[in-house]
Parts: sequence; structure tokens; C-alpha cells
Amino acid sequence: MVEKLDLNTPEYAQLEERIQQNQLLVQELNTQVHDAAAVRELVSQITGRPVDESTEIRLPFYTDCGVRIHLGKRVFINSNCMFTDLGLRLAKTQLWRPGRWSLRTWPPTRSSGEFRQG
Repeated sequence: MVEKLDLNTPEYAQLEERIQQNQLLVQELNTQVHDAAAVRELVSQITGRPVDESTEIRLPFYTDCGVRIHLGKRVFINSNCMFTDLGLRLAKTQLWRPGRWSLRTWPPTRSSGEFRQG
């Protein structure tokens, strides 16, 4: 399903604010020493939903947004993965190899004030 996002709305302004907050969290995640539980907690803050303790995330972990990433149980994300997200669901028992990118985004069209996601 394709959904339009209007760049001139309060909802988009809130999303942009959340993206800025998440970039700080991603920086903290990747530049400090964390145990597995702390990594899951920071990724939970980035996504806005709990990350199951069966999920393992190896750093560095990158995302441009993060709020539309959904991680199932027993997901293993190896190091140096990038998630550009406008809707990404990793079902349970998935393995992501090192350096994998998920490019699920379309750039906004500022002239029209909207862009599509899906």
C-alpha cells in the first residue's frame, strides 16, 4: 500500500524531529561500549517498540529514521547493516549478513510537498 506524506504538515514536522533524535541515539549506539541488553534497549528507543531478548544486533547499526523498523523474535543483524526505512518488517528467525543494506525509501518531492511511501 502506498501512503502519501505531506511535507507541510505537523505530522511530518514531528517525524523530522524524531529522525533528529534518532540520529543522536544511533551515534550513541555506535560510539559507546554496550552489552547486548543495552544495544537492544537503544534500538528499542530508536524504533519505538521493544526488541525481543532473542534478537541479536551487532554494531555498527545504521538507520536514517528507525520508527518504521519492526523486528521479530530471533532476528540476527550482523555488523555494518543500514536500514533506510519507510516500512521494514523483519519476521522471526532472520539472519542479516554483514554490510547488508535495506533501501526502502523514496525521496520527498519538495516541489509538490509530498512523497509516497510503501
